[in-house]
Amino acid sequence: MEAKLEIKYSVDDPSFIQVYASNGLFAGYTEEYMNIKSLMQLGAELEGFPNSLDSKIKFSTYKNESGVSLEFSCKDLTGHCCVKVNLLGKAYSKVTNDSAVINLSFEGAALDTFVQGLKAISNITNGTLTLEGVKNA
Repeated sequence: MEAKLEIKYSVDDPSFIQVYASNGLFAGYTEEYMNIKSLMQLGAELEGFPNSLDSKIKFSTYKNESGVSLEFSCKDLTGHCCVKVNLLGKAYSKVTNDSAVINLSFEGAALDTFVQGLKAISNITNGTLTLEGVKNA
């Protein structure tokens, strides 16, 4: 299993995302309707990240019973970064929600590629954004 965060999106009214996250050992998946402009805003916020050891950027689509939250942070003084991915959703006809929390470490170059994809959403109707992780980091 690959270590990655993958967001498939469809720009429409309303827009739709499918989020898959794996740290190489554990994985989770959810789907969510949302305003796609918030994903583009995330790209703007992540540009140049991290700028200090205590840098944190949070993104969330949580509603009543489902959602995605991403918390980007810096792990150490050498600039190693990670994202904490929280996925929450109700699977089929279940009474209770399912959830997954995935911690994914990544390198700066992978974040740069991810940010470029986020910023290009306005030009592409459907696409997939991938933040390649570092397995066992």
